[in-house]
Amino acid sequence: MNRKYNSKQKRKFDRLKRKKRYGPRWDDIRKLVYKRDGERCRACGRHRSEVHKLNAHHIILLRVSQTNDARNLITLCDECHVELEQKGLKLLKSGGHRKDIVRMTYRYLIEKRARMKNKLEENKDES
Repeated sequence: MNRKYNSKQKRKFDRLKRKKRYGPRWDDIRKLVYKRDGERCRACGRHRSEVHKLNAHHIILLRVSQTNDARNLITLCDECHVELEQKGLKLLKSGGHRKDIVRMTYRYLIEKRARMKNKLEENKDES
């Protein structure tokens, strides 16, 4: 059965679906993680005001970790979040272990920060 929702119904449906998947305290946990990370993407360093939206990313995917522990969450912008999610899923599908995902995530963060730093330095040199 194909249902059509108006925007108000869709937002309510999305909130209920999110609450069921992430738990009743998800919004509080997410805001705590944003605050801890200074409302900046941990990969590229962009602030909330510079990006479309921020995401609280599960380092070890929720379907694997089954927890919303703040130690397993980092703040990422949409662009970095999509990129990291795809890498994590690909690693899991190829038989990777959860420790491999943690290593891959931290390697991604370090490499992305280095690329952003180099980009900033190149822009300074050009000026």
